[in-house]
Amino acid sequence: MNIKNAPIMNFYHLTVNPAERDEFLKAGKENMFTSIQKEDGVYFMSSASEGKDSNYIFEVYKDEESYQNHINSKQFKAYQAVAKDAVDETDSFNLTPQFIGTNYQDLRIDKNNNYVVNMAKITLVDDDLEKFGDIVKKEMTKSMEREAGIIAMLAGNMFDIENEWRFFEVYQDEAAYEAHTRTKHFIDYISQTKEMIYEKSILSLHGDVIVDRSNMNYEA
Repeated sequence: MNIKNAPIMNFYHLTVNPAERDEFLKAGKENMFTSIQKEDGVYFMSSASEGKDSNYIFEVYKDEESYQNHINSKQFKAYQAVAKDAVDETDSFNLTPQFIGTNYQDLRIDKNNNYVVNMAKITLVDDDLEKFGDIVKKEMTKSMEREAGIIAMLAGNMFDIENEWRFFEVYQDEAAYEAHTRTKHFIDYISQTKEMIYEKSILSLHGDVIVDRSNMNYEA
């Protein structure tokens, strides 16, 4: 599915009460699985965790109308009812989508899986924003085309802080991720962008729930 118009991309960092974590994950799964099935405007949803109390949510919607339809849905309100007690703190961010790629399968990932989920937080030197974006999109396009072990790649920059980027990537397993880091296009990306990056960190997350639509492709 080629996405022609810029979709809505949202990112959240939640601090979850460990005592409520199981109920939170259950409600999140029901919300995401139901939404991807019933709402055509839902393109991608993920809930991934770091430890027992840190949770990251990444979402993509077709447009603002689709987002509004979702937050007014029965399943989202049921999730909200659980989250208001389970979540101690929420940080939310609007991203400008730069790249979205998914492979041939409709993802329906539950918590028991061996997928590798990485989220990169990147701060750029301001002068290199456009050039960095061009290099990233070229590298991710090649990765999705050539590597069967890559399940999804998404990239966006903060709506109000353009030099702050987030990557969200899903790999079939650790071997697929290691193979990716040895490809020429990845090595070229690292070489070409190393002087553009002021700060970079990669979080290794556990993909508790991930749902998407197959064969999505978007470039800003």
